[in-house]
Order: sequence, then structure tokens, then C-alpha cells
Amino acid sequence: MSSPAETMLTEALAAQKYTRKFFVVELDFGEATIDALEAQCEAAKYALRAGLSPENIEKLTGLWGAYLGEVLRRNSAGQWATVSVDGADRCVLQTTGQTVFPHDAVRKRLEQGAAADLRVAYATLKAQLQA
Repeated sequence: MSSPAETMLTEALAAQKYTRKFFVVELDFGEATIDALEAQCEAAKYALRAGLSPENIEKLTGLWGAYLGEVLRRNSAGQWATVSVDGADRCVLQTTGQTVFPHDAVRKRLEQGAAADLRVAYATLKAQLQA
């Protein structure tokens, strides 16, 4: 069984490949790529067959949530962990006393649009991890 860190790194690497293939955008785990990820959230409704269908939202939440979390982990003191939320295991980033949910930020952006800007979410999550 893989650790949460191994699982999320594998998903983040898959996000790189997927984004390169379907969006022709390179993600390199740098903080500057959060701008590109934000733009791809907007482009997804046009770039993917069926747009932002529930299935596509689920797939992108998994891939881009792992990518967003991995960028956060590399630029903060966070570590991947698994927690139980409402009876379901969830991968989260944790520091002493802080837990953040990068997948939720991506899902919110895909479902609510530009009002849930990923750049703002990233800055907020990073500040929480560094508090």
C-alpha cells in the first residue's frame, strides 16, 4: 500500500502529463504555475469533450488537487496525510495544528468559476500551513 505522499506525487505527475496532452501547458511544480493552473480551470469547459461534466470535474479535482497540493508541500512545511472526513479517507496537507484540503480548492474553482480563483486559494492555503 502506498503512502499518501507517494500517491499524491504519482497523481501530481499524472496531472503534468494530462495537462500537457489536453491543454498543451507545462506544469513544473513552481509557484508560478498556479497562474497556468488557474487559466486551465477556465479553459477546461472548452478543451475537454463534455466540458465540465461531473466526470471531468471529478477527474480534474483528483489530478489538479494533487498537483496544487504538491506545489504547496514543496513551498511550505506541509506533509501529505490521510484523514477521515464523514467516513471517507481524504488526502490532505498537514503541519502541526493545521490541515488544508487542496482538492477542495480545485473542485470549488471548477464548480464556481473565477470567483473561486486558485491563486487566492493557493495563497490562503499556504498562509494556513505556515501559521
